[in-house]
Amino acid sequence: MKLTHNVKVSVEFDENKMPDILLSALVNYSESQIQDLLETVFTGALDSINALDKINENNSYAVVSWGN
Repeated sequence: MKLTHNVKVSVEFDENKMPDILLSALVNYSESQIQDLLETVFTGALDSINALDKINENNSYAVVSWGN
């Protein structure tokens, strides 16, 4: 059996604190480009702490991976 789940994360950018160069880059990105960027940052952060292994006790009963 295989289950796929999409995690939704809300991100609110503070335009007053964000560097101008980052803000101007984001304004020029399409919505799908921003979604891809946020997904990459989110999954990368979780990978760096081995979150999937910790959630699943080192794949003892199932293989948990990022859906493609």
